[in-house]
Amino acid sequence: MGRVLPKARTPGRAEQRPEKNLPAKGRNRYRYGDLRTPPPLLWIVAGFLPQGFITLLTADGGVGKSFLAIYLAIMVCLGCPFLGLGTLRGRVLYVDYDLDEDEQKLRVWRVLAGLNMTPDDPGLVGQFYYYRPRHSLSSEAGHDEVVSIIREHEISLVILDSLSIGLGRTRRASRT
Repeated sequence: MGRVLPKARTPGRAEQRPEKNLPAKGRNRYRYGDLRTPPPLLWIVAGFLPQGFITLLTADGGVGKSFLAIYLAIMVCLGCPFLGLGTLRGRVLYVDYDLDEDEQKLRVWRVLAGLNMTPDDPGLVGQFYYYRPRHSLSSEAGHDEVVSIIREHEISLVILDSLSIGLGRTRRASRT
């Protein structure tokens, strides 16, 4: 004998949800019937770093995140594989809240030397930008400064080093 399923319950008046009460499109809820297949993601680094999304690289201090970020920036500027993954060539802005400009230059030079390159390499000229902000990114002035550079130079990838300091936390507070 076949299985008998319980009869579907008809919603009472209080449980009915008229169409006019659904949130407008562009809000945070949809009926599943309104959902369409989204377009495929575009990747700055194939399968690792999607274009148009925030991606965090986190680890304890001193393990090499900044060096890895510099290497990522250079590979994107050149359109060369990053750790074996294809990249979409583009301009990169390195927003540095963490180090002073001289230390950052030394790090960039060290990464470039490992690649047998110099900062005046034709693949990097007009592709790799460095900015040491005057204001916290959480302030209107800080936000506007960075957005202005992104628009002016048509930046594809922004590397923010370090997020916690960039949002106004001190070095000491960001370690706790």
